[in-house]
Amino acid sequence: MLRFGIFGVIGAATNFAVYSLGLALGWHYLVASFLGWFIGLIPVFFLNRRHTFRSDGSLVGDFARTLLVYLGQQLVMAAALGVCVEMFHLSPLISYFVALPIAVATSFFGIKFYALRQRKPEQNGESN
Repeated sequence: MLRFGIFGVIGAATNFAVYSLGLALGWHYLVASFLGWFIGLIPVFFLNRRHTFRSDGSLVGDFARTLLVYLGQQLVMAAALGVCVEMFHLSPLISYFVALPIAVATSFFGIKFYALRQRKPEQNGESN
């Protein structure tokens, strides 16, 4: 869990840097959020795959499942940003920090139990 958290901070910092840059360039906060999410996803995937969950599965399969889980997380993030900005009239920068813990809480179990789960060894010549 500690490694997941540390790597999450790396991803969130990357995401926030891109998000902030996008806002400074005049992008809509949701466009900046999705671009920051995707760029932040790449290092987090490789770090978690290797060091947190020690996945020995297919790189393509692991990435596809991780992308699916993190897309869910990003949709939660986008919804929370929308609520903060549109309903509560918070700035997009403040809204990022309100929405982030909500979104992160959705991803750990999806990554652990679905995307990068440890596979059981083959039994009787059959794969899982």
